[in-house]
Amino acid sequence: MSTPVIILLICIALVIYTYIGYAVLIYLFNRINIKSNEISDKTIVDWPPITVIIPAYNEAAILPQKIQNTLESVYPSDLLNIIVITDGSNDGSESLIFHDPRITHLHQPLRQGKSAAINQGVAVAKTEIVFITDANTMIHPDALKLMTAHYQKTNVGGVSGEKRIRINHEESSVGGEGFYWKYESFLKREGAKFYTVVGAAGELFSFKKSLFKPLPNDTILDDFVLSMEIIKQGYLIAYEPQAYAIENPSKNIADEFKRKVRISSGVWQALGRLTFLFNPFFNLKLFFQFISHRFLRWTLAPLSMIIILLISIMNAHKTEFLILLFIQIVFYGLAFAGYLIKNTKIRWPLFFIPFYYCMMNAAVLAGLLAYFRGKHSVLWEKASR
Repeated sequence: MSTPVIILLICIALVIYTYIGYAVLIYLFNRINIKSNEISDKTIVDWPPITVIIPAYNEAAILPQKIQNTLESVYPSDLLNIIVITDGSNDGSESLIFHDPRITHLHQPLRQGKSAAINQGVAVAKTEIVFITDANTMIHPDALKLMTAHYQKTNVGGVSGEKRIRINHEESSVGGEGFYWKYESFLKREGAKFYTVVGAAGELFSFKKSLFKPLPNDTILDDFVLSMEIIKQGYLIAYEPQAYAIENPSKNIADEFKRKVRISSGVWQALGRLTFLFNPFFNLKLFFQFISHRFLRWTLAPLSMIIILLISIMNAHKTEFLILLFIQIVFYGLAFAGYLIKNTKIRWPLFFIPFYYCMMNAAVLAGLLAYFRGKHSVLWEKASR
């Protein structure tokens, strides 16, 4: 067997395992394994006091609705505290007055980013259970109770809610975004059953304050780094799919691509700091989940896609390579068609799923370039939603 064929087969295996094989493998394992990390009783007699931290940058248009949404949670009102942090906001949200005594409003005149806002909020919080939720997402009324119930297990250090995308075909130009998050939620749900969630959803995440380690202010992926630091201390991140935060999809692909590039830059930053994740002797289950669910998708899988295409082109004079090249041409053709109709009302998954897949992988490579060029920033640009 020639070297190009061996390389090709390895790359194909990597891509298939990353996007299909791991999902199938962990699903089957969880069905065979009797033991589960899920809790059976999601009710508590004595609910603990909790604090919900809402970092916000120029969210005047949505912040009052977000706070009202949080206050309407099905949680004992005298045990619910809210901390709003308007990080460098200058759209009027920094001057909002909240008359409810449960709400604390902190304002940072100089914009420092979400990680700095989280550090400030946690330092002020007086409860052991702390929630972080984005200002532009609305949470399910039962979310706080459902997530807090997981702390009945003493080895749970944090709980991730589920991110959901509101399907709005009239506005969304990213038809694959909702599909992607359904797939990602499936992996998190199965991962939590197997051992732990590898990276919480930043839209709705809870943790024990005693396990919190202040984030470097330049941290881009605060949710991933925070949850991994908790796991490093020997605790698990549970998952509660019924506790969801819902948000609108990005209105245009340009904003969504910028967001993905920024996330990818944050990935490389995080990988350089969380080196324990690469040590199988630290925790074999965690190592397996991290490599399968995160590392391959962030690194080798996108690179393998390029290698597969190049080897197919270079060996197109051979029938088997020509067939493989034809399959790729069809796939990328569908993705290109999805790109061409991205601003129309046509929402065929046949086009938009390949398009979103290619867009994500392109963002991974662009994020890698941005990171090594020093073009990444902790300050996010709000995507139109």
